Amino acid sequence: MIVPQLTRLPQPTFSAAMVAYVEVHYEGDEKKNPLCTTVQFPDSRKQNPQTTVGNRMSQFQWSRDKALRKWILASRLDGFGKSMASVAPDGTPKQVLLADFCDEGGGK
Repeated sequence: MIVPQLTRLPQPTFSAAMVAYVEVHYEGDEKKNPLCTTVQFPDSRKQNPQTTVGNRMSQFQWSRDKALRKWILASRLDGFGKSMASVAPDGTPKQVLLADFCDEGGGK
């Protein structure tokens, strides 16, 4: 059974497409559930860190699955991955911002 849920905020259309992709291409709830973890929509700014952690945990799960990673990069609904991949690796200000955004230690 497919349960509508957000797997990445704030992208409900991407979330629905990804859940459908996982439902069709993977067998068993033990494989599907970690790839479709619900990310709670924050009710206040205080809940934003929890949402950010949820998004990052989902992204980590997806990055470990080659087929899903390939589908995400090809999906027209995934603006986030394309934006990240399009940043030139030559030390531009965008790279600095990206490194700060992705810093696991919480930045400055």
